[in-house]
Amino acid sequence: DVLEVISPRLAMIYSDRDFNLKVSYSKAFVDAPYWNRFSKLASFRGADSLNPEYLSSFQINPGWQFENTIYNLNLYYSEAQDFIFFDNSAMEDEANFSNSGELKYWGLEQEIVNHLDNWKLHAIATYNRAISSEQITTDEGNISNVPSLSGALNINYDWNFNIHSSLSARYIGQQFSPIKVQSNGNLATDPFPNQGVSFEDQEHRVAASWRLDANTHFKLSKLNSELIFAVENLLDRQYEQGGSVQHPYPQPGRWWRIGLKTNW
Repeated sequence: DVLEVISPRLAMIYSDRDFNLKVSYSKAFVDAPYWNRFSKLASFRGADSLNPEYLSSFQINPGWQFENTIYNLNLYYSEAQDFIFFDNSAMEDEANFSNSGELKYWGLEQEIVNHLDNWKLHAIATYNRAISSEQITTDEGNISNVPSLSGALNINYDWNFNIHSSLSARYIGQQFSPIKVQSNGNLATDPFPNQGVSFEDQEHRVAASWRLDANTHFKLSKLNSELIFAVENLLDRQYEQGGSVQHPYPQPGRWWRIGLKTNW
């Protein structure tokens, strides 16, 4: 089928030396991926009847600049329609992927950027609350598997020797992550009871967590290249994330990465 959709974007911007204000509205869409439509795997059965996903958003974004510091505030209201999700309750002859109906939510984002000599600090914090939903699970304004509160702080330093380092701290707030392990629409039976694994917990919460990442870039000017040393989850923090899975999954611990980037 041919998909014909109007995707409007409208913005009004006021700008002064130390203050700017943006008011915008947009409606975007994305069609279902091939995987969601035509997968034939027994545990990931696709649905060729899926509708595209739509997102309408209204945003008010004031910003101020104070000497070396920039502060931006973004207040938004959004409506997501026909969001594609994995349906754990699907029967054996039914597709696992379906459209979710509608999700209305609002949120607040704050951003602070500070430049001082060779230092650059960038901090951001986000808060969101659900207003209403269809099929997407919410609990007292908390969207399932989405933290209501999250934030990050990034500290960058230039060493003046073609060396650049950064340290990032990320905070992920508590998440409402209900557990309901099902098979072909029926609640699965725990084959190993009393082993500390929940097969059904509709009030389950994933604990808040934080992690540190660090990296250093060495610019090799003569080779037009850059050598990168990075470590993710520096302190080897243990945390989980739910979503399309039936039970929140443990996330990666500490891992190292060495890379070489070349411009041709």
